[in-house]
Amino acid sequence: MSLDRELLHSKKRSALAESAPADSAVGAAVFAVAFAARLLPVFVFPGINHPDEVFQTVEQAHRLVFGTGLVPWEFVYGTRSWVLPGALAGVMKLASQFCAGPSCYMPVIGSVLAALGAASALCAFLWGRRFYGTAGGVVAGVFAAVWIDAIYFGPRALSDSVAAHVLVIGLYASTPGLPEAATWRRAAVAGALLSLAASLRVQLSPAIAVIGLWGIFTTFRNQWLAFLGGSLVIWLLYGAVDAFTWSYPFESLWHNVAANLFYNIQAEYGVSPWYWYLSTVLEYWTGLAGAMAALCLIGAIRLPQPFVAAGLIALTYSLFGHKELRFIYPAVLLAIIVSGIGLAQLVSWISATLRERGWGWRGDRAERDSSCRRRTDAAGTSERLGALSKIVDPRQRHGLGVALRGAARSRLRCRRARRHLVRHRRLCVVPPCSAALLGHVRRSTRSRLRCLQHCCLRSWQTARRRLCRASLL
Repeated sequence: MSLDRELLHSKKRSALAESAPADSAVGAAVFAVAFAARLLPVFVFPGINHPDEVFQTVEQAHRLVFGTGLVPWEFVYGTRSWVLPGALAGVMKLASQFCAGPSCYMPVIGSVLAALGAASALCAFLWGRRFYGTAGGVVAGVFAAVWIDAIYFGPRALSDSVAAHVLVIGLYASTPGLPEAATWRRAAVAGALLSLAASLRVQLSPAIAVIGLWGIFTTFRNQWLAFLGGSLVIWLLYGAVDAFTWSYPFESLWHNVAANLFYNIQAEYGVSPWYWYLSTVLEYWTGLAGAMAALCLIGAIRLPQPFVAAGLIALTYSLFGHKELRFIYPAVLLAIIVSGIGLAQLVSWISATLRERGWGWRGDRAERDSSCRRRTDAAGTSERLGALSKIVDPRQRHGLGVALRGAARSRLRCRRARRHLVRHRRLCVVPPCSAALLGHVRRSTRSRLRCLQHCCLRSWQTARRRLCRASLL
């Protein structure tokens, strides 16, 4: 079994190496479409979603670069970290070297954030390609690239948006397609990205903790030290930034929790019932809400981690009194990606149904004709051997007939199983390098083929021995 698994993995590696250039070009095209769509709120429809995207991020970056700017109460009391404003200050400083004024550095900041948002669509493409081939990757990637919520919130300088995009990349890093892809380096990167997302938005910590434990006990069982090490490094760096900019490590996290939970400052901005997010999304998406829910449930079969993370994020924010739609953007983005995977699965099911009814490509028809010819040859061989069995001594006729019929049935079942495997590869838009296909072969089809081949071989050996006894061979 280990040798077969190694052969399957080697075949997958060779297939990936052969299809890498074409898939890279398609992935780059999906990223370009997502990036261009997210530039629309930057250049074509400029505006802000909430004052926080100016006063808590860009304005503070302006203070770091130019020394002037408004100071909101969050940066007086110390409830916000300087990590995100500091990163934007680096982009602003770089842009100010070539031109001056907000008309110069604001589009640059928006473009950088749009590129980060487009990375989530690229992750959706990579997930879809892993499960359904390049065509499935295009379906999932384009779906995540053009959905309106991802376009609208993608280039926003909000901690919710940035944390959501980092979370998606971290989830992709924590879900490798092959066991051998779960390396120490990947585990460290996944842990670091998930820890950074939790640091940027502390409300995401419960969902990220569950996903982290999930990865430690499943994917990174042998690399859990690297996973925890990457998380700890980012966590300590975040605390060091607070210690350098405020008074002590993790001061912004503590003040944020104290201000919202103990002093209940969030109630001053309005309190909504626990079901506000659900009712708002249903009203906002109207008729598409049911379709999105169905696609999300289908996609959760392939991507359970993002689906669970989206549910936990929505549940966590529902427990807080003050609610805004931008708060659950990480959950909405994950739901969009999972729905894209569900749409790719639906397309593969429709494609399989149409091809089974004769609407396939020429290659599928040729393959079906060749399989019919092979079945006809097998039937002719069985007829010839059946004719030979009539010459055998009547005392051996019954046993020989049973052996021949068993051999013919075994061969026919074996070829049917192989044809089913080919149909599963081609009709479901699943390439030979798919991890799902490898799991399917490993669990059912491969063992079935072995069983049938063994039965076929034993039946033919029995028939040969009996024919030899009858002096026919």
